[in-house]
Amino acid sequence: MYEIRDKKQFKNVNDDLVQMLKTRFKGKSGIIYCISRKECEKLAEVLKRNYQMKCDFYHAELSHNKRKEVQDRWMRDEI
Repeated sequence: MYEIRDKKQFKNVNDDLVQMLKTRFKGKSGIIYCISRKECEKLAEVLKRNYQMKCDFYHAELSHNKRKEVQDRWMRDEI
């Protein structure tokens, strides 16, 4: 299942995203696509630090080893 949401529909993007993840997608693994690498890294940091969510970022500028590590952790439902 996938869903596309326009950020403009949220009052507070981070709070509303976390609410959706903790209710509709509770206990599920997923991928959140961002428009840029910087936004991807920033969102992962905010979700980890402010909301204690298990997550990481993944993009083309990561080393092969780092991409593999993140993908493996995601496949094991660790993030």
